[in-house]
Amino acid sequence: MRLRLPKNWKSPTKLLVFLITFSLVGCSTYSTNVRPSFDENYEKKSRESTNVRPSYKEKQKVKQESKDLKQKEVDDNISEFEIEPKEETKKIEETPPKSLRGGEIKKSADKYLGSPYHYGGTTKRGFDCSGFVWRVYQDVGYTNFQREPSQAMFNRGKSISQNSAREGDLVFFYVPRSRKNIDHVGIYIGDEQFIHASSSKGIMYNKLTDVYWKDNFAGIKRLLP
Repeated sequence: MRLRLPKNWKSPTKLLVFLITFSLVGCSTYSTNVRPSFDENYEKKSRESTNVRPSYKEKQKVKQESKDLKQKEVDDNISEFEIEPKEETKKIEETPPKSLRGGEIKKSADKYLGSPYHYGGTTKRGFDCSGFVWRVYQDVGYTNFQREPSQAMFNRGKSISQNSAREGDLVFFYVPRSRKNIDHVGIYIGDEQFIHASSSKGIMYNKLTDVYWKDNFAGIKRLLP
C-alpha cells in the first residue's frame, strides 16, 4: 500500500488528520483478511460432518434397531395381558343326587299312601296314575306342571337310564302284552322302587324288578329340571 502524503503535509494539523485516517483504513482492511481461529475451523468442520449422509449399512442398522424396539414394545404389552394356562380339569364321574327336591317328593307322595284309585282323580279322595303325579309335583312347588295323560308325559320327557335315575323321575309302563302304547306312570323314589296309583290297591309302592312291572317296563323319563 503506497502512502501519498498531502501536498501541504508539513502542516501539523493536516498531517495528524491524515495519519489517523490512514490508521483506521488499515485496521479495517486487516480485519477483513483475518484467518479464522482454530476453534472456528473446528466448529465449521463439525457442522459439515453433521450434514454427511449415512451409508446404506448405517440406514439398515437404524431400521433394524427401530424394528427391534417396536417388537419389544409389542411383546411387553402382550405379556401384561397373558392369561395363565388353565389347569387340566379332572374328569369327575357324575353321580345323580338322591332327590330332585331333597326328599320333598317322597315326603309328599307318602302322605297319600292308601288313598283309593279313582279315574281322573287328583285329590286324596281318589287318584288315577297321572293325577297322582300331577298332585305330588304341585305340592313340591312345580305349579306349572301340566295335567296330562301318561302317554303325553312319556312323549315330552327326557329319557334317563336306570343307573342315572333319581327321586322324582317318572317310570312308564306299556299296556300289558302290547308293548306299544303307554298305559301307566309312577314316581321313582330310589332303590328300584316307585310309588303310583294302582287300579286295584290305590296309592302304593312297588319295585321295578317285580315280574309284572318288569315285563311291561317302558322306560324312565325326566320332566323336572
